[in-house]
Amino acid sequence: MQHRLRISPECFGANPLRDPLPRDLDFGPNAQVLIDLSEVDFIHPSGLAFVYMLTFTLRRMNRGVVICEPAAPDKRDYLRRTNFWGVLESQGLNIPAEWRGYNLGRAPSLIEPSIVRTDASTRDNVETSVLLFERLQAALTRAGLPGRDRAASVFSELSLNAAEHSHSPRGAFVMAQAYPARHEIEIAVADVGRGIRAGLGDDRFGTHAEAVLAAMQELVTGRRDAGGNLVEGGYGLPIVAEEADYLAIRTGDALLEGRNVRNERGELVLAPREVVPLDGTLVIATVSTQR
Repeated sequence: MQHRLRISPECFGANPLRDPLPRDLDFGPNAQVLIDLSEVDFIHPSGLAFVYMLTFTLRRMNRGVVICEPAAPDKRDYLRRTNFWGVLESQGLNIPAEWRGYNLGRAPSLIEPSIVRTDASTRDNVETSVLLFERLQAALTRAGLPGRDRAASVFSELSLNAAEHSHSPRGAFVMAQAYPARHEIEIAVADVGRGIRAGLGDDRFGTHAEAVLAAMQELVTGRRDAGGNLVEGGYGLPIVAEEADYLAIRTGDALLEGRNVRNERGELVLAPREVVPLDGTLVIATVSTQR
């Protein structure tokens, strides 16, 4: 039996589904799950990052997964151009030969989907973070967009966080896209690792939502030395919170999101809600090009 999960036409956010997920992702015996992109009318990095997270959560659970292309020809071309299918294929998903596209590279205002390693050394992770910072800066410069340093900082911090803390067996999916007409840059990073609560230490926080809110504070970190002691860190997500105009974080059974992430007193105003747990963490940030 095939169970269809339709991605919404806008393909945006940390839960862009038109069909509800069963709580335990149990679709019945011998079920195959169809992730249906046929209705997608506008493709966002966040929607593709969610598809990555959902796909490989289901694969880990030995669920059969099939993905349906968008019906609109220009949307199919976009996915081929960005090499989205190549990224999924590199992670072991069976992709039809005719979907294998042509990655143009150096496209103005776009950082194509790619996988960041999560099994590298701290030094290698930092070097990757610097490269991603420079890569997004260069793309935005080619597009003639402001906000380059702020957006590149968010992109590199989120990528470094996933690389260093997620322990994802498949690396982390990263993508960014600028929308000049909207005056914003959207960044999405997803992994299928242990999640924020486990990264900080399950015994420190009672819920996934509490762990996310804690991780948004400076000096709260899961980084430990060789003896297992907590060491200095915890600056990544606070930097993102300062620079992002919209932020969404999905991990465990929690989704926290909001615009104007801090109020005038500097307090976090992310609204939490419960979602069906998926592996890992998905973080979405938009950065304005007007401030």
